[in-house]
Amino acid sequence: MSKLIATLDAVEGITWSVELIQDPQHYILQSVRDASGPKRKVELQLWIRRHPFQITAVRVLSSLQPAEKIPELQLLDSDSVKQLELQTASGAASAIVWKTKPRGLQYRDNSTVLVVEKSVTADFIGFGEQGGKHLFKKKTYMNYFSRSIDEKRNAR
Repeated sequence: MSKLIATLDAVEGITWSVELIQDPQHYILQSVRDASGPKRKVELQLWIRRHPFQITAVRVLSSLQPAEKIPELQLLDSDSVKQLELQTASGAASAIVWKTKPRGLQYRDNSTVLVVEKSVTADFIGFGEQGGKHLFKKKTYMNYFSRSIDEKRNAR
């Protein structure tokens, strides 16, 4: 898969890199296109808050106004702030696209679960057992239906 990605990027003339920026409160991983060139562009950032643990994904969106404030650096180093800059265009703004709840790791018996925060502007996509006939769903129409496999078998 890595070879395929490298081949496709080479065909398109795209170079990607991942940068790590550290702050007393956050680790920030960001995906950067053309990192060392004049067309440097930060595409996506993962803000990993240390305490309480939380992951927040940020990118530029043009379709919706940001619904909540993006994370900020605690250490206000001008070089770090400049390096984190997401390029926006007219009608676009940096926005949170995905995040975990604070203290989003839950441990149960033999498993670890990452608990995700549902965005106020989220649309859900997909078909399924009770998904309805439309591909896109507003969260007001979601059926938060969950039963174990054994319960489903017994119900049949």
